[in-house]
Amino acid sequence: MQMGDGKIGSPYVSGDLFVIGNTRCDSPSAEGKFDADAPMVTRGAGAGGTRAAVTVHAEKPHGEWNLAEVVVHGSEKAEFYLNGKLLNVIRNMKFEDADGEWKPLEKGHISIQAEWAELEYRAIRIKEIEG
Repeated sequence: MQMGDGKIGSPYVSGDLFVIGNTRCDSPSAEGKFDADAPMVTRGAGAGGTRAAVTVHAEKPHGEWNLAEVVVHGSEKAEFYLNGKLLNVIRNMKFEDADGEWKPLEKGHISIQAEWAELEYRAIRIKEIEG
């Protein structure tokens, strides 16, 4: 889940999806933009582009804290929320193993970084949800 400067139309908006490395997933999008009602498009390595841009503005004004949530259901689905608004959904997450086979992406590192825009984090929590 990309965190950006909050202006729709700017280069990076909070909630954008960037699929990097030897990974891929499906996202409902039309013309590269998230649309929950659109057909699924495979994004990532060797697929239809790496980005699914957000069309919903959910950031609070500059200087106020935002609540960003990523809810992951194994390799099957992840939902990106900002301040309670659904911004993006991805499904069918996979990675390419050393033999070149695509396998379910069921575990891995959680990375938090800041680049391009001023960004501060506080109260980072990871919660496992049963079910």
